[in-house]
Amino acid sequence: MDLLIILLEDIMDLLFMLLEDIMLLLIMLLLILLIMLLLLMLLEDIMLLLIMLLLIMLLLIMDLLIMDFDIPMLLEDIMDFVELLLSFRGGSLLPMVKHATRAT
Repeated sequence: MDLLIILLEDIMDLLFMLLEDIMLLLIMLLLILLIMLLLLMLLEDIMLLLIMLLLIMLLLIMDLLIMDFDIPMLLEDIMDFVELLLSFRGGSLLPMVKHATRAT
């Protein structure tokens, strides 16, 4: 009987850990969508936005596989990637954000 209780406790622990991972993944996807909306307002260039979305999703998958869901590192990688893509367009993220906040 004790073995059954221990087994059930282990199963519940695993389910809670899985639920935490799913919630963290949903939070990350929400953050990516918010970044995409900000960039859409700033860039007004849909093709570049779609390319950025694809590259950020690939980066997310690679980070999840390699770094075992290290969220601060993942956010830093995403922001570095966005900064890099914006530099190809001839701008920097900080002046664009300042300009957008002045406009509102």
